[in-house]
Amino acid sequence: MSKPTSSVFDSYQAAGQTTTDDRHIYGDSSARFTLLLYSDLECPYCRAFHHTPKQVVDESGGLINWQWKHMPLPMHDPAAAIEAEAAECIADLGGNRAFWIFIEEVFQNTSGGGRGVGDIESLAGDVGIDRNAFISGVNSRRYEQNVATDIRQAQEMNVNSTPTSLMIDTMTGRHLRLEGSRPQSSFFEAVEELIRMN
Repeated sequence: MSKPTSSVFDSYQAAGQTTTDDRHIYGDSSARFTLLLYSDLECPYCRAFHHTPKQVVDESGGLINWQWKHMPLPMHDPAAAIEAEAAECIADLGGNRAFWIFIEEVFQNTSGGGRGVGDIESLAGDVGIDRNAFISGVNSRRYEQNVATDIRQAQEMNVNSTPTSLMIDTMTGRHLRLEGSRPQSSFFEAVEELIRMN
């Protein structure tokens, strides 16, 4: 496992250190459109898809942001749930940008597919989090409710696979659902369709 380079940290500069309502946001939190993604840190499809939403935001000129929601699938537990709770702990201890860098590092440096958690303690240290505080936070299970809330919201919207994205027009509340790994163009087309609905 290699320590994240400064380029990894630099690549997540669009993730503010804090967000006003504890959402995990990459991009301008006041963007008109939100790409809301339900993802599983052990899902191989999520791993392959992970850079697409980031590229969409980076190429949107501030029009779109990306919001992360956890959806650890039962077939990938307990690893997926533990990693989701660990990411919540990272956000609590290190802020929004640390959360995004940790997500990147989990996808890049763990095996996935529910085959085990991997060395998330080292990953936490690599993103600048005190290892003892991280271990204490994860072991306390106090972030379990954060993950459970995301799962409950997914269930209420009949989301049952990952990755699942919603492109949301924050001005109107309308949204379009995009399931599975989609090319960048699908998200820009969804934005155009939402604009036409006005």
